[in-house]
Amino acid sequence: MALVEKGASFPATGAVIITDELWNSFDVDEDGFLDAKEFLDVSHQMSLRRLYVEPILVFPAIQVRHDYDFVTTQHVEDAVPGDHS
Repeated sequence: MALVEKGASFPATGAVIITDELWNSFDVDEDGFLDAKEFLDVSHQMSLRRLYVEPILVFPAIQVRHDYDFVTTQHVEDAVPGDHS
């Protein structure tokens, strides 16, 4: 979970959703879990920025007057702090 929190740049208090296809590409021995080597491979892909965490925030519905009052932005560069050279 700490790896996901670092990649997302905020604490993860929800769930991680991953497609079966992507999971199967990580879970080489097909046991349904990531062993130490499989996890290391995934974390290495994240450190190389070949694999990204895509945070999706869900909030309870609120009463608003205009839908255009909401703005979202996303920049992959903002997701992982540090030296990107």
